Amino acid sequence: PEMQRVAAQAEIARQHSYPVHIIGEKGVGKEYVARLIHYSSDHSELRFLPLDCRSLSHFELSRTLRRLFAEPINETSIGTVYLSNFDHLAKDLQVELLEHVATSDKFRWLSSSLSGLTSLDENEFSHELRAKATTSLIEIPALRNRQEDLLLLATLFLEKLNRQFNCSVEHFSPEVEAELQAYHWPGNVRELVSVIEDAVRNCKSTSIQVDDFNLQFNAGRDAQRTRPIQNSESLEDFLNRVERERICEVFSSTHQNKKATAEILKMTRAKLYRRMQSLGIFTDDDQTEGAS
Repeated sequence: PEMQRVAAQAEIARQHSYPVHIIGEKGVGKEYVARLIHYSSDHSELRFLPLDCRSLSHFELSRTLRRLFAEPINETSIGTVYLSNFDHLAKDLQVELLEHVATSDKFRWLSSSLSGLTSLDENEFSHELRAKATTSLIEIPALRNRQEDLLLLATLFLEKLNRQFNCSVEHFSPEVEAELQAYHWPGNVRELVSVIEDAVRNCKSTSIQVDDFNLQFNAGRDAQRTRPIQNSESLEDFLNRVERERICEVFSSTHQNKKATAEILKMTRAKLYRRMQSLGIFTDDDQTEGAS
């Protein structure tokens, strides 16, 4: 239902030329929706120009905008200018853009931000430009809030990647489908595409298995399964526990060879002995000496 709302708003937006501001987390597909509006509108035969207000330097952005403003209307090949991370636009460029938007309809202006512009005061962002840029608002939901779409999207991307890589991966195993639905997808649709692409590359059969997931997805999945932090444990106790577990792990792997353990842990043997004694780590030799 949420994406049907987005599709309906995009359908209305494509029929008009007023500015549209798109809101959503990283990776939800803000630029995809902006391109959808452009390429299904009367501007579709002209270029779609994306400009990132955060990653482009002030000089690059200023030069590009001024060239756009100066270009004769009958010579321009650009139909839509899309300003992502719009809330990062410098104040002096806001003034220039407002003047152009208010006096010319040469381009279709689309913009986007992570959480909208309402939280910005006038010292950060021009109230007039905000009003002009947000004539229409489209908010795209996070992937975790559209669970009913997840497997449909995953299957769509699998089909596209099969064609792209000339593969024949037919489906996801039931275990993979469960993992995909259980994951919270902090990177949203962009992360889903990346995970499936890596899985297709790693897959050796016609069905994607859990072992085909990349390390990043596995790490994120494991982190979400981590038990809640126990507030009763002090920082000192936590650090001692981690140190004790690490020393014991290496000590066991070296078959209780203290010299080799110290070398792996990059510490002197004397310091290793002191830490083992302080942490209550006893060896067979220690216990024998105590008994004698």
